[in-house]
Amino acid sequence: YILGIDINSSVIEKAKLGKYQGRTLQRLSESEKRRFFLESEDKFYTINKNELCTCKFELCNVFEEKFSRLGKFDIIASRNMIIYFDHESKLKLMERFHRILNDKGRLYVGNADLIPETIYFKKIFSPRGVYYEKV
Repeated sequence: YILGIDINSSVIEKAKLGKYQGRTLQRLSESEKRRFFLESEDKFYTINKNELCTCKFELCNVFEEKFSRLGKFDIIASRNMIIYFDHESKLKLMERFHRILNDKGRLYVGNADLIPETIYFKKIFSPRGVYYEKV
């Protein structure tokens, strides 16, 4: 399943709706849009729940104990969060991400999120972009 977390309850409520503006899906092909989304008259796209695995959303702070108890994951996608942390907090977060990722798990971050070098991840360059693999 997919688990989305945030510290802002209004963001969680918006995510539960699964409704997106067309421009946010610009990287998807037309066939992917048709398969995974239903287009509404107002030009918004809603997730086709029949085609997608179960999505869950929780209010959670990555630095609280609850985060460590969420389970083990194959992939973590973190977008525009890390930019707000100082170097020490980034290192602590990398350790926390490392702990909840399965072996060979991957960390994907937003373009603005700079990841400090750590013993926890190695940077991988692929044709579709950069990601970090658990060491």
